[in-house]
Amino acid sequence: MENETSIAVVGAGIAGIGAAIYLKRSNVPFLLLEKGAPGGKLNNIHRIDNYAGFDSVSGPELAADLLRQVSSLGISIEYANVTGIEKSENGFHLHSDVGDIRAKAVILANGLGGRAHLLPGEKEHIGRGVSYCATCDGAFFKNKEVAVLGFEDHAVEDALYLSNIASRVYFIAEKPIHCAENHAKTLYSTPNIEVIESAKVLSIEGETFVSGLSIENEKGKRTLFVSGVFPLYGEAPTESLFANLGLKSEKGFLLVDDEKRTSVPGVFAAGDIVCKKLRQLITAASDGAIAATSALNYIRSISKK
Repeated sequence: MENETSIAVVGAGIAGIGAAIYLKRSNVPFLLLEKGAPGGKLNNIHRIDNYAGFDSVSGPELAADLLRQVSSLGISIEYANVTGIEKSENGFHLHSDVGDIRAKAVILANGLGGRAHLLPGEKEHIGRGVSYCATCDGAFFKNKEVAVLGFEDHAVEDALYLSNIASRVYFIAEKPIHCAENHAKTLYSTPNIEVIESAKVLSIEGETFVSGLSIENEKGKRTLFVSGVFPLYGEAPTESLFANLGLKSEKGFLLVDDEKRTSVPGVFAAGDIVCKKLRQLITAASDGAIAATSALNYIRSISKK
């Protein structure tokens, strides 16, 4: 495949699809590129109760609704794994497993890479007690015991969030905890949070749903009888994709302005790949709409030169 277009959208999760819907309203040609299943991580979410317009919907159902919507609008999804992007004389050169694509502007909406090393029992229990988003799924664990696995600020924040919902939160930190001082004080002083440091997670237990977490530290092995496990470490954007562009980032997450413009003119970003406080479906959709609008303005501005 050798394609040339005005705007290339990398990723057909909710951010990329949101961008595509807004791009379709213009006369500017674009490509929506996806390496896997449309909807992205929606396909791994058991239930969603906090997305506008739905009382409750499963992730795969919402992904299917989005796919039907883009199809009805005449938007096609090109299945391609974009492996690298370079700046070229007239825009950008995208390398993929099905050929090269040339674009005048790029919207990065490819989300986070998967966790490099899954725990024993993690894959089998995704959507059945294993979750990667406390604000998405915390309500399912009201008055139940849960475990948060992590050591950085966002994991601490999610543990504090869950402490208002769950009866008990075990905070399992394999590495030294690295977070804001006020967060650390609150973590250690919250009555229903038990911090277990220097602990290795051995496995996530349970037949159909999570029923326990096996850990080990200097005190020996221990099983925590929890209903939910939140592995909140090991996920980050795939930096190799945009390494050649020299985009400004923070811990791998792209820095953007209010218009979703990155540090390189013509490159925009939306969704989980962006450095921001709240990574939710509704904010990803909003990011996509803003990025599309900004990309269209950019294309119009360079066409006048």
